[in-house]
Amino acid sequence: MRLERTYDDIIAGCGMKLHHWHFTILLLISYIALFHLWQRLSGQWIFLTGLAACAILVALLLAASRHGYFVNRWDRAFHAAVIVDLLLEGFFQEHFGFYWCALGFGLLITGYRLLVRHRSNAVVPEGNLAEP
Repeated sequence: MRLERTYDDIIAGCGMKLHHWHFTILLLISYIALFHLWQRLSGQWIFLTGLAACAILVALLLAASRHGYFVNRWDRAFHAAVIVDLLLEGFFQEHFGFYWCALGFGLLITGYRLLVRHRSNAVVPEGNLAEP
């Protein structure tokens, strides 16, 4: 019996194939980039760029949903919550601590997606079938 697990085994077991994470990575980069942009803009431009970015991200979210990107409704809702947060932040002019928000959203989405993928890959012993 082999007890050692390689990095590739761990990553494969968690379902962390890059194509399963494209939209999540794009959302994280967009989130941080938008806040950095807003540090250099005035109120009206923050609002307009926030609306434009959110419109684009919603269109991408819908496209990702049509292509089966999300593991379930909760996964889609968590991603949508990040976009709603950007929209709401576009109404405010002071943006401090957005790294903490990005970290929180990142941990929530990544943790949830890994948990769901881990559970779907788990082997259920005979006689212990989960109820639907």
